[in-house]
Amino acid sequence: MRRTDAKLPEYMRRNLREMPNNKGYIFRGIQYYGEKKPERNKPTILFEKNRGILNIHEITKNEHKIYQKKNKKSKNKLVSHIKRGENPFLKDSCNLLDYIKNK
Repeated sequence: MRRTDAKLPEYMRRNLREMPNNKGYIFRGIQYYGEKKPERNKPTILFEKNRGILNIHEITKNEHKIYQKKNKKSKNKLVSHIKRGENPFLKDSCNLLDYIKNK
C-alpha cells in the first residue's frame, strides 16, 4: 500500500465502498473513485477539501467545472469552467504545432 493510500481518512474509505464509480474524492492529488457500478449518463463528480473549502469537480466529456463551497450552509459557487480538449494557455486560432514553431 502506498503512503498516501494509508493516510486516506477512514470516512472517505467507507464512503467510497458505497459510491458509484463516477463519484469520488481527490486526496493529496490522487483521485479515488467509488467501488459500485457508475451511474449512467451522469458526470464524474470528485470532492476535494483544501484548507477548509470544498472543491467540487464536475467532469463531463466536453467540460470540467469546479465549484467551491465555503461551509455547509453556503451555495456552490462556480469558480472555473474549462472546455475539455482545449488548451487555455493557447490562443483560439493557434494549435500546439503553430505555438512550438513560433518559439
